[in-house]
Amino acid sequence: MCYYSLLPDSVHSGLRYIDPLKLEASNNLRASNRCFKNRTDLMEPTYENISKWFDVYFDDVRKSQGNLETVPNLRKYFASDLELTMYTAPSPPPRKPMSRDALLMSFVHPGLQEDILPRYYAIDVKQMIVVVQFEIRFSDAPSGKKWAPIQASAHYHLAIDENKDLKIRRIHYWTEALPEDLFEFWARHRDEALTRHAMNFINAKP
Repeated sequence: MCYYSLLPDSVHSGLRYIDPLKLEASNNLRASNRCFKNRTDLMEPTYENISKWFDVYFDDVRKSQGNLETVPNLRKYFASDLELTMYTAPSPPPRKPMSRDALLMSFVHPGLQEDILPRYYAIDVKQMIVVVQFEIRFSDAPSGKKWAPIQASAHYHLAIDENKDLKIRRIHYWTEALPEDLFEFWARHRDEALTRHAMNFINAKP
């Protein structure tokens, strides 16, 4: 897979504060720059474009996470060779990073609402790294149970693919310790969704 070099002659890195209650969705970004093979016909990525792209990304995560039918909408944001490393206290880091498929499966938990509210972006255009501080709020729709907000931060390493689309290629993710019963709700909702999907597939066979 070809990824494009993202080292513009002039760069603009900085910090942007986001009001999570007024997060605005915008058009998907198709930011690109020079290819390693001396391509010069691609658009230079900018701080503003990357910021807007992440606005759209987090809005889409809010709308698409949970249900098995809508989670595939999120695949387009991640490179096929995505690596996600999670640092969740008090557990040690996993032996190997999560793949794109594993990340998408983690979004499947119908009935368990996961609201990710960005607080700010710190964008390094030259290195194509975006650091996001955000708050996560979980609530269980069937039972009405809510958990205390969780603080988290992630480093997103970006790349441009051969179609000139911006992709998340690596994620380093830190979060507070998650409540133990949250994993129980998470696993139950995911297993129920996968079981229903499997039974629908089996029963559809003649």
